[in-house]
Amino acid sequence: MHNRTMQDWDDIRFYLALVRTGSTTGAAKLLAVNHSTVSRRIAQLEERIGARLFDRLASGAVPTAAGAALVAVAEQVERKATEFSRGASAEDARLAGRLVVTAPPLLANHVLMPMVAEFARRHPDIELELVASDQLSSLTRHEADIAIRATAAPQDTLMGHRLIANENGLYCSQGFLDRRGLDATKAAQCDDLDWIWIDQSKGSPPWTKRYFPRGRALAKVDGKSTGLAAARAGMGVVELPLMVGRVIADLVLLPGLQAPSDKDVWVLYHRDFRRTARVRAFVVEVRNQFRALGPLEPKRGNEEELA
Repeated sequence: MHNRTMQDWDDIRFYLALVRTGSTTGAAKLLAVNHSTVSRRIAQLEERIGARLFDRLASGAVPTAAGAALVAVAEQVERKATEFSRGASAEDARLAGRLVVTAPPLLANHVLMPMVAEFARRHPDIELELVASDQLSSLTRHEADIAIRATAAPQDTLMGHRLIANENGLYCSQGFLDRRGLDATKAAQCDDLDWIWIDQSKGSPPWTKRYFPRGRALAKVDGKSTGLAAARAGMGVVELPLMVGRVIADLVLLPGLQAPSDKDVWVLYHRDFRRTARVRAFVVEVRNQFRALGPLEPKRGNEEELA
């Protein structure tokens, strides 16, 4: 490759995104750009360094020998760039600047949004970005500053606080009950209610066989937000976190039906950000707001902090 080199950090970002996802579409989604931008940047990079980095196969983009040889070096540069960024942010004691928070869409739209709105009113100099996504944004690569996630085992490289137990319940719409001529109590005693299947890749939920063995999956959806929409449209019973179901006015909780979860909801952040003022302010706000939700208490208290 002689003296030709990658010109800037963006070169490495685009290169690593394509290595990790195996497709321009996947890399574009990861980087939040158009897929044609990825193709153009990779082509420019290959021309600049004088080597083909990827073979374009039907199955996707596969690194060539030259491309594969650069992975370890590129990841080392990525780590250094991330350390540089985190080091600057960690010393930032101002309640100002950009703050990226990521959470699953269901939690973000129905539980977090009022908290985020209140935080934004209190801290107008913080540029708050809420990313509602089921994709696990990496805190270690600085794709987000704070993540709110339901998990049984947070990564040991992160710090955080348990906010609440992720207790689930079974819900349906009032219209669904009316068509069957049932109230919630009687519906909970039926064994033939239709239900909504979220994420078929994991197999049917155990509660469907336990409570509704003669029912059927009237709707199959790819996520909880779509499952919620299907339930509100009267398509059947859906499993939702109680903290979400309780704020949806047109859903009815079926009493006595259990849908256990081994997860808690955590607010997580990288240990390098623990002294960053805007991160600390948001974490305090969220913890206080979750305490105010009422009787839904974490299984082991909500003051525990990761080591």
